[in-house]
Amino acid sequence: MDFKKFFKNKNVIIIIISLIVIFGCIALSRVSQIFIPIAILLSGVLCLFFAYLSYVAYKKDASDVNINDNEENEKQQKKQKRTLMQIKSYGIGQTIVFIIFAITFIIMGINMF
Repeated sequence: MDFKKFFKNKNVIIIIISLIVIFGCIALSRVSQIFIPIAILLSGVLCLFFAYLSYVAYKKDASDVNINDNEENEKQQKKQKRTLMQIKSYGIGQTIVFIIFAITFIIMGINMF
């Protein structure tokens, strides 16, 4: 694994910094209870970021699959359509799950204030 390339990705840096801040808030919750809802709200924002990344990956993967209508092999066309449907269902499902988690965390954090 190439760690230089891994840490040059801005999304990875955002995720690592967010996790450090969340764990810092959890650690500071021993001092004051106000840090617990802050950590929960930040977790909700991080889930929204993951939903965004899932949606972008879904759009990229869905656009990479080309279905050739003029192709002679009908079996190959069905295979490409099945692959596209699997990409769509997985990408949309993953995005929806992260959005539900984000809404749950944000509502829990707001209720704790």
